[in-house]
Order: sequence, then structure tokens, then C-alpha cells
Amino acid sequence: MRSVVKVVGFVPTALLLVAVGGYAWAFLAASAKLSRTYTVHTVDFAVPFPLPEKEVRRIGGPVDVSAVVARDGEPEIAVTSWC
Repeated sequence: MRSVVKVVGFVPTALLLVAVGGYAWAFLAASAKLSRTYTVHTVDFAVPFPLPEKEVRRIGGPVDVSAVVARDGEPEIAVTSWC
């Protein structure tokens, strides 16, 4: 009887220790990967991309610089709806 109680007590305790150990390992492994800084290349480009003149004509937008409105000497782009 005593050996059955030992086995019944030992198995859940061993499973609990394995589960806690697995959780600790997963936590540490994930933390190590998430704390790493990756270097990536940088690319400079205009946002939004300037459309070619042909595409601007196709969608019906202003084609030349006359759409730029100057106010107090500062150039501003006129907002137009193309829909």
C-alpha cells in the first residue's frame, strides 16, 4: 500500500517538475530571440511614389506643375478628388 501511495505522489510531482522546466526553457528561449536586434538595409524612396505622367493622365489627375498652389511663398499641393 505504501509503495502505491509513493508512486501516486511521485508521478504528478515529476510531471509538474517537467512542465515547469519546459515552461522555463520556452520562456528563456523566446526572450532571447525577441530581445535580439536585427540590422536591416535601409531604402530611401518617395512616399507616396510619384506616378508617371501617363498614369496621372489615365486617372484624370493634374498633369503639370500648375496644380501647385502657392500661398505666402510656400508651395502647397492642391488636393483634388479623382474618384
